[in-house]
Amino acid sequence: INAWSPSVHGTVTDLFQSFLDWFGVPDPAYKYEVLSEHIQKHVQPRLAPGAKLILTGHSLGGGIAQIVGALVGAPVIAFQPPGIYQSLSKHLYRNAKDKRQVHVTAHNLTVTVLVENDFVGRLFD
Repeated sequence: INAWSPSVHGTVTDLFQSFLDWFGVPDPAYKYEVLSEHIQKHVQPRLAPGAKLILTGHSLGGGIAQIVGALVGAPVIAFQPPGIYQSLSKHLYRNAKDKRQVHVTAHNLTVTVLVENDFVGRLFD
């Protein structure tokens, strides 16, 4: 999958999710949706004027921070996260087909710190 362009990967993800829909496979609630809703409803409205929310995490927490940051438009610093492209594509297929530009937001607002030659950051991307 790493050899596919983002548009090809998006098309394949859409086809796969459509196939699952056709067979009636239920739409699973992703755990990060609860977190992004909480941030949008309770955290961002309470930020002081001029304050900025920055999400951070390590390993799986870094991957979750990247996905949630893309969904709520918050910058992220992630340490040793796994790849998130497939997870974010699945979310966008189910919930935001018109917002594929969230991938660009995720790229522009995320700083990822990786140890040289670590394979975890290349998984699932």
